[in-house]
Amino acid sequence: MKRRFQSIALFAAPFLFVTIFMVQAAAAGLRLEYELRDTSGQTPVTKEVHYYQNDFIKSVTFQDGRQEPLYTITDCRKGIIYFIDQAKKTYYTKTFDEMIAMMKRGAERLSQALKDMPPAMQAQFKNMLGGQEGKAVVSATDQVDEIAGYKARKYLITFKDMKSEVWISPELRKQVSRQIDSSRLDKFKEAFRGMEQDMSGGLGKLIEAEIELMKKEGEEVKRIQTFKVMGRTSTMIYQLVSAKEMDIPESEFKVPAGYKKVAAPY
Repeated sequence: MKRRFQSIALFAAPFLFVTIFMVQAAAAGLRLEYELRDTSGQTPVTKEVHYYQNDFIKSVTFQDGRQEPLYTITDCRKGIIYFIDQAKKTYYTKTFDEMIAMMKRGAERLSQALKDMPPAMQAQFKNMLGGQEGKAVVSATDQVDEIAGYKARKYLITFKDMKSEVWISPELRKQVSRQIDSSRLDKFKEAFRGMEQDMSGGLGKLIEAEIELMKKEGEEVKRIQTFKVMGRTSTMIYQLVSAKEMDIPESEFKVPAGYKKVAAPY
């Protein structure tokens, strides 16, 4: 009986090792690094690093190689974003619903302000913002490129004289979704990028269409965005430059000890 048990144990050991390895591998988090640059070269390259693990997201920004003092930690299960200021050792919070409501209030205030303006001023203001009426048009292309190790299809998003060229990867979406529940991830994007929609006029139409595209097709790995704000045309390139699966300490997703909670500035 003892010899038989030893034989079974020897037979099962490799499978047990593989099972343990797979569980450990599945628990690893994900680190994505993006670069944002202006084609004019007039602004420094910005680097964004996003960490994903167990329904938490940490987002850090670097300018000229130095980390910006403000960063965010998002608890996707609770739908809360923590805005943390390392310089002041303070933080404040906003829920996803508060962010989305803020965006809607901003759009309503802008709409009302436009109605109260004289016709000539309305036309001038709409032109400065790029216009807001209508919807962006999304079209898929046959172009597929490999970016940072991910195959991604190119899509065109246009709104009047603004456009985005966006590369979307279903593979990266699956990888991120192993860390963050898909529905929670979608709401996070809607809440966080809602600020851009609120403030950027016609640019918000491009952003809105891009968020809907990612819900259906995958995760963004590159974006070339041409837009007009205050009558000036600019082109920005946002691109994934590296992706790495890694174990991330739980402490990285917690507000540092001793930081004081303050009222949100908006």
